[in-house]
Amino acid sequence: MNTIALIDAARVDQIASPENDQADRGSLNLNSPALAVFTDFSVQEALVVESETPILEAEAMMKHSHVRLKLVINRDQTFLGVLALEDIQEAELIKKVAEGYSRQELKVADLMRKRSELDMLDYDDLRRMTIGDLLMSLQDYQRQHCLVVDRDKGQIRGLVSASDIVRKLRIPLCIQKSPKFADLHIKPAMAVGS
Repeated sequence: MNTIALIDAARVDQIASPENDQADRGSLNLNSPALAVFTDFSVQEALVVESETPILEAEAMMKHSHVRLKLVINRDQTFLGVLALEDIQEAELIKKVAEGYSRQELKVADLMRKRSELDMLDYDDLRRMTIGDLLMSLQDYQRQHCLVVDRDKGQIRGLVSASDIVRKLRIPLCIQKSPKFADLHIKPAMAVGS
């Protein structure tokens, strides 16, 4: 049996943080490539919830993990739509209850925004953008978040988040309207370069 020696905690006064996050703080600016602030689902696992999950359970999970949105999938892992925490807590829930549903019987599928209702940013367009271009587009379209699609692969490739960008760049940003994530309607004119 191997024994280990414990280290005196009095000698350690710093906490480690992700190395690439430290690099981002010093090197990112508005002229940096937009891909530098992109949550790429081919690198970082997407936050998902199954469509048949009870809405109260989904709400508790999202609040507990401080997540404001999740991608909705079925049992076969097929993307069906998005669920935003504000949708659970606002008008859509009230509307369903007014229709006669009880909160306990509602499922994620009852409150999610279907993928057919969503517009997304093309990954190829994102590759040509700077962070400044991306922030300006998010402001112009009053969006806090935007899904990014890789049309060549037919996949949701990732997500961009205005709040993540301003946190990494440590700059102020005010997006006038407080839209729901699921109300995405990015117009084709958002594309940069062709």
